[in-house]
Amino acid sequence: MTPDGADDRLEITLDARQSARLDALAETLSRARGELIGEAIDAFLAQQEQELRAIGEGLADAQAGRFASDAEVDAAFARWR
Repeated sequence: MTPDGADDRLEITLDARQSARLDALAETLSRARGELIGEAIDAFLAQQEQELRAIGEGLADAQAGRFASDAEVDAAFARWR
């Protein structure tokens, strides 16, 4: 919605594969393409906002001198060996 509460119309371009996948999903779910696109955008925005918050928190920790100890780093890497 725009600041005045009205919906904001945007034009997007999908490649043929994206369009076919969207159509198939909309049909399977008995939902409108626009509704699915809106939900996809909401999910993308939420993910990006969360990542930016986490980056901001990490930067704040670094600026405050809060770093993982060598033992904490070793333990984290040991989980992936």
